[in-house]
Amino acid sequence: MSEEKRGDIEKLLGKYLTFVLGDGEYAVEILKVQQVIQIQQITRLPRAPKFIRGLINLRGKVIPVLNLHSKFNMKPVEETNKTCIVIVEISDRESHLIVGVIIDEIKEVMQVEEEMLTDTPDVGMSKTAKHIIGAVRVGGKVRFILDLGEILSLDEIAALRKTF
Repeated sequence: MSEEKRGDIEKLLGKYLTFVLGDGEYAVEILKVQQVIQIQQITRLPRAPKFIRGLINLRGKVIPVLNLHSKFNMKPVEETNKTCIVIVEISDRESHLIVGVIIDEIKEVMQVEEEMLTDTPDVGMSKTAKHIIGAVRVGGKVRFILDLGEILSLDEIAALRKTF
């Protein structure tokens, strides 16, 4: 195995928060997760992009909330008592941004080991899907590992920074 491939694998090992979004299961690095809160009143922003659901006030801090169903072109689902907001840190080369991400249901905190990793399928995935950095097989299902820093474009991050 090449050094580059070994380095890519090692980057994916560790603890992840796994969750349901639409009919898929996803994972984000637990170190990027600040907290999980119940869904609450979200104040809409006029003329905001469709994937920005609005704002919440979390202990005096205004936090933008993203709707990943919209961002990933998924069919919207009805919110339930399992729907929640995961407060995460999105980092790029310049700075950090704290956002809320609406998810359908928390699954578990999972330790990803090398033998769980599987190739990310190319079927239906565009080359611009840089936000999916890996996949793990758990039972009969595949969970996609998301890189939160790649979910938003640089222009979208810049627009969020101007607003907040």
